Amino acid sequence: MPPSQPVTAFGETKVLTEWIEDPRCVVNLNTLRTRLKIHMWSVERALTTPVRRSSTLKHQRTKPLPTVARQSPEEQRRVLLRTVKTADLAAQLVETEKERDRWRDAYDARGREIARLRLQVERLRGEL
Repeated sequence: MPPSQPVTAFGETKVLTEWIEDPRCVVNLNTLRTRLKIHMWSVERALTTPVRRSSTLKHQRTKPLPTVARQSPEEQRRVLLRTVKTADLAAQLVETEKERDRWRDAYDARGREIARLRLQVERLRGEL
């Protein structure tokens, strides 16, 4: 969708570049174009829905400590909670991997024991 194409929303008709400057628009031009052309959103929804931020660990970026120190106490608290949650998730992942390894080792040991017993049974059958 070209930026010069008129679009109607909230009873007003403007081109996309004008909508981007409107205070009701909470996205940039590329996001607006994508939502309208590819995702086929309504114009009002495309303009007013904020961009979702991913909460996965790989997308989280931490700020250097001097930057955090200059922030408000509430923002510092949020950064600290996010850091603690990240550390907790990492610890849970390590525990999960250890548990998986313990189960795999136990399963392998059990499999070796079964194979040994089958071999003994075969030997005994051969002796009879």
